[in-house]
Amino acid sequence: MKAYELPVELSEEGKIELSHELLKVVRASKTRMLLLVDSDEEGWAELTQAQFAAGYAEVDSIYDTLE
Repeated sequence: MKAYELPVELSEEGKIELSHELLKVVRASKTRMLLLVDSDEEGWAELTQAQFAAGYAEVDSIYDTLE
């Protein structure tokens, strides 16, 4: 497997746009993608909080009363 690093941009629809040259390589083989994002800490904190809250169920509230 080979790794390629290149800057990409998201379209208005939130899609990653690849160059025609890279698409030729990608279509010719199995592909995996590693996404590295330059982002501010506040954005990651919000995402983490949302993901944590999404996994919380009402039955977990029993742990809120423990001392």
